[in-house]
Amino acid sequence: MTMDDRVSTAASSRLVDTVRLACPELPPLSDEDASDYDLLLLNPGRLRSRLERQLHDHAGSIRVTGTLDRRLVLIERSDGQWVASDLSGSPHGTRRWPDWTHNRLEVEDPDSWLSLARLDVTAVERLSRPDVLLAALYHPENFPLPRFPLGISDVARAARATLLGTVSLTDMQLGTELENLVKRVTTETPDILGVTRRHTAKPVARLTTEDIFPELDLLPATFERHGVAQVETSRGCTNTCSFCPRGHKGKWAGAGAAELPWLLAEMRQIFDRYPEVSRTLYLVDEEFIGRGGDAVARALKVANVLHAQGFKWESSCRIDQVVRADPDAAWHVERAQMWRDLVNRGPRRMLFGVESGVDSILARFNKETTGDQNALAIRTLSALGVPTRYTYITFDQLMTLEELNATYAFQGHPPPYPGLVWCPGKSKTSQSSPGGAKGSR
Repeated sequence: MTMDDRVSTAASSRLVDTVRLACPELPPLSDEDASDYDLLLLNPGRLRSRLERQLHDHAGSIRVTGTLDRRLVLIERSDGQWVASDLSGSPHGTRRWPDWTHNRLEVEDPDSWLSLARLDVTAVERLSRPDVLLAALYHPENFPLPRFPLGISDVARAARATLLGTVSLTDMQLGTELENLVKRVTTETPDILGVTRRHTAKPVARLTTEDIFPELDLLPATFERHGVAQVETSRGCTNTCSFCPRGHKGKWAGAGAAELPWLLAEMRQIFDRYPEVSRTLYLVDEEFIGRGGDAVARALKVANVLHAQGFKWESSCRIDQVVRADPDAAWHVERAQMWRDLVNRGPRRMLFGVESGVDSILARFNKETTGDQNALAIRTLSALGVPTRYTYITFDQLMTLEELNATYAFQGHPPPYPGLVWCPGKSKTSQSSPGGAKGSR
């Protein structure tokens, strides 16, 4: 068993040590108690409820807060002191403590993950309020296959990072009925209710950030409903396509591969409880490769981590990550090698946004590609053995009859195209149809 295999197990062991320091009079916890903790670490609310029941006659107030990778447990001892435990095993001094905690929450030993601490009345209150409920609405006729809800899971992580209040999540695609949701809101009366609608026509852009990982409260429920796991390794896109409604067009940020192992290890342990679920991660990156001088190295590192953790995966990127007009031959050699290397690292499919093979349509879409470029990219991916999917917009309300004929011709004659030659900065075809589409063979 590797260190990553033991993420939750190690956290459970630390929690046992925490309880022992907070309540030394309790008899040693059983292995069954420790294994139960593994199941509760994903959900701070449930873990807090379990500890409150277990320590009812031995401890005062209990607070569980922080993100999954830095879960923080605070237990008030019978003598009035507090025990502060960072279940990640990282020293308290390495945490980015929010400003509000200064002079209100102080640990005695910042060089340790487990320490006595001082909390004032305001800190105790702020750790439990506001009570936030994040709910995702759902129309089953639109999305018959449950998908792990990244949106509210991302928001939950951001909220928990502040150490303010409590956050719980619910998603109607995972069995919650609207009637039950209304009843819960009425009876529990959360201080803040956050609602997201899955069928919103214009997606709401989430800010691009390097901290893009979710909380995993709802991943077990997703698998229980025979759903699929989603995750992001980057956010945003490098281009500004005219038809894209998102507010982050032209903005892109990628997470480093070094931040992935802890998340994948936690997800893998959840997969272990559901052996019937395919170990496939759907990376919902709009642009997997990204940009910058380290784009190739980063993509390969991310793929290495996914493959090492035993996952198959799917993602998407722009078609110009394969062939471009401006770079020299060295760029294309590097990209060809990158795609060969990626093929050996577990991808099930990669989705490419071709959108058209007609130059005038591509210009209207602001795709910054050409029909010849797209054709050669498709041909190259096929030659390299990359498992692909493509998106293609056959009709648009502004197209002319000439463009319709040209796009039909492009679709009707998939690559390779005879006579197609590509060199950086120029292209040549044996025949051309209006708008840049290829003629018949």
